[in-house]
Amino acid sequence: MKASIRIFSSFALALLLFSCGHKHTATEITLDNGSKWTANPETTIGINNMIGLMDAFKAKEDTEAYKSLASSLGDEFQLIFKNCTMEGEAHNQLHNFLLPMKDLFDGFKSKELSVQKETFDKLKAYLMSYPEYFQ
Repeated sequence: MKASIRIFSSFALALLLFSCGHKHTATEITLDNGSKWTANPETTIGINNMIGLMDAFKAKEDTEAYKSLASSLGDEFQLIFKNCTMEGEAHNQLHNFLLPMKDLFDGFKSKELSVQKETFDKLKAYLMSYPEYFQ
């Protein structure tokens, strides 16, 4: 299981950085002159699917279950990049939103249940902030 999470993390980061043909580094997310950016439907569906996975997660006392959740979240994360059709500054801002999630996913690899729970709460709150920046 550890190997699959390590592979997922490496693959997700590589996919994130190179799948769209541009190299990105995370910076602060900004609005479009005070307005939300328009995201492609597949991105919004992917984010909503990730929120749904987290809403459905009930095994909050099982360290192995968090690792399984991370795998499922990773699948959705990868689909967001695979289906990315956004361009220009909206695309850049999407990457600014998505890049910090990689660090959050890393918390699910911990052997400490408290770290996994904290990661869960942080990631859930972060995903819920998506509509603040994108429509």
